[in-house]
Amino acid sequence: MPKPQVAPPKAAPRPPVSAPIIAFMPKAATPAPPKRVEPAQPAPQPMAARQAPRPHDDAELVAYWNALRGAKPLPPFALLDRERVSASWPDSLTVTYTENDAAMPQIKRLSKPTGEIEYSPMVTDWILSCAREVARRGQAMEDVQEFPSSLGLADYHLLLLPFATPQSGSTHVVCHLSRTSRGRVARG
Repeated sequence: MPKPQVAPPKAAPRPPVSAPIIAFMPKAATPAPPKRVEPAQPAPQPMAARQAPRPHDDAELVAYWNALRGAKPLPPFALLDRERVSASWPDSLTVTYTENDAAMPQIKRLSKPTGEIEYSPMVTDWILSCAREVARRGQAMEDVQEFPSSLGLADYHLLLLPFATPQSGSTHVVCHLSRTSRGRVARG
């Protein structure tokens, strides 16, 4: 004759945990650390003596550009904070194309050069041709190219952001140039 099976007793449901388990663990009794006497804080340095802000990445520059333009296709050039761009994105410049697009564009440096970029005629032509394309289309663009340099080959990344000046019909393109290190296959 088979033995009757007995069901195990049902466990009472657990209440949900609303706080982290760590909060319920007893704290170990440790002696209080000795009090440290903090040295006096130095007086704030004048602005010129402070360390320059670290360069920001391109994503931050694009976010800044998007914030300036809001719902418009292009942000007004008058809103560009040249000091912010100069401090945050070294090796930046503006290329301005007039409405007739026939004259040579105006090129103005927005920030100091870092010395990482060799502005050869080939690099300058690349910047101008990309900026002209951005001015015509009215859309941001980025490109990566390899150029000969005094140390061999250099890979450059170019970010281009268009701005408008409705009164004059000019289009300004903010260009941020930086070195990039793309992986290369050794040639044998």
